[in-house]
Amino acid sequence: SSVPGVTAVSPGVRAVSPGVTAVFPGVTAVFPGVRAVSPGVMAVSPGVRAVSPGVRAVSPGVTAVFTGVAAVSPGVAAVFPGVTAVVPGVTAVSPGVRAVSPGVTAVFPGVTAVFPGVRAVSPGVMAVSPGVRAVSPGVRAVSPGVTAVFTGVAAVSPGVAAVPGVCS
Repeated sequence: SSVPGVTAVSPGVRAVSPGVTAVFPGVTAVFPGVRAVSPGVMAVSPGVRAVSPGVRAVSPGVTAVFTGVAAVSPGVAAVFPGVTAVVPGVTAVSPGVRAVSPGVTAVFPGVTAVFPGVRAVSPGVMAVSPGVRAVSPGVRAVSPGVTAVFTGVAAVSPGVAAVPGVCS
């Protein structure tokens, strides 16, 4: 089924809503406001402006999703290559992030796991446990109960509230 304003729809498209200007093979559903959808996209919700190959599901409020993203929840503004799961409330996720839990608002390159309650994680952080609010570059591991860890700290054990500039 085709609607007004659609300028290019490839074979295999099952449904296209108004305002879509380009849809590629394998797309089965595209909703209003979507401007371009690449191959392999199965479903795209309103407000999505660009979706690259390999994206399977994109929720409302997502404005840009790139190759390799498998699932994106509402409110995510931008997700870069390699991200496979992003949950509500995440506003920015950089390359290399594999999983981000609720409440995370910024995650930078090199972070591979971030848990609930983490607000900001800087480059080089590999793992951050619940309750950590800020982690600076160079921190490799942070345990539960730590609320702030600064540059140069390599490992912090449970119960430590703040460790400024201490090397291991």
